[in-house]
Amino acid sequence: KKGLNVRDKMLWCTRALKFIVCILGKLVEDSVLEVHVAAKATYNEVLAPHHSWPVRQVARTALSQCPWRRDMLKKLEMTNVEFIAAATELLGLMAPMVTHVHLTLVKFGLEKPSAIGGTILTKDGQLPKPKAAPATETETQTTKTTAEADTADTESVPAAE
Repeated sequence: KKGLNVRDKMLWCTRALKFIVCILGKLVEDSVLEVHVAAKATYNEVLAPHHSWPVRQVARTALSQCPWRRDMLKKLEMTNVEFIAAATELLGLMAPMVTHVHLTLVKFGLEKPSAIGGTILTKDGQLPKPKAAPATETETQTTKTTAEADTADTESVPAAE
């Protein structure tokens, strides 16, 4: 028997959607957060627990190549305010669906209830509220350091067996 079975495909598809939704959620919640910081932090929460040590190292290296927020906005031909509005609308559609699929997988014993990123909605069934946006568009160019995401990268190398 080769390849993944249907259950595994559904799990990984759901995890990938959780990853996307959580990155968007972080970028909406913090209007100056850099994409690579959001991507690394989300990877550590959502996907890393399901990957082997070598895969985690490769994924983290790849995620460090995500564009800067200003470059992403330029490619999307959007201002930060427009991006946040569009991403909030998309999250309003995706988050409840991803949460429902996650809870269904949990119900049938296919995913752990504790899987991070599974329930993206707050306890009252709402999307998390974004933090207040900076007063001017130029303030959105301010970047956060990568120290937040990089601190999670400092895992020790597993001992040789």
